[in-house]
Amino acid sequence: MKETTMSVDKRVTEDLMEALRDSKDGFSASSERLSGCGRADLAAKFGAYATQRAQFAADLETLAATYRDDPETPDSLGATVQRAWAKVKGSVTGADLMAVLQGAAEAEQDVLVAYEAALGEDISPGLQSAAMRQRDEIHRINNEMQMLCDTTLVTPTS
Repeated sequence: MKETTMSVDKRVTEDLMEALRDSKDGFSASSERLSGCGRADLAAKFGAYATQRAQFAADLETLAATYRDDPETPDSLGATVQRAWAKVKGSVTGADLMAVLQGAAEAEQDVLVAYEAALGEDISPGLQSAAMRQRDEIHRINNEMQMLCDTTLVTPTS
């Protein structure tokens, strides 16, 4: 039996929301640690990224409600994203700024992979449009994090 567009949308939405929640949690933990290490500038950026990821998840949930889908918190795709953010959390406890930045960039690559997989599915135009906008913004921020890795080189800002 072929999946209906609604059920594909629901599954894709659940996968993306899980990836976004993991990303939000990873950015929040990184933000707290960076703040404690005297990097308020980066802590603020990571805090803003966490807030954005929470908003992206809320936007997807709202979109799903318009289709009468009720996304649940799944245990599917998130394992990859959770592993990537677990590495970031481990480096956060070690207070190595470059490890935090590089780990976050790597974890966000996994989020981008989740978005590419979602966009490869037969999803509704509304979900496709939202996922493309979010993916493009995540990609922009991922590039920004890569630049931070290249330019920060553990030079504290006072």
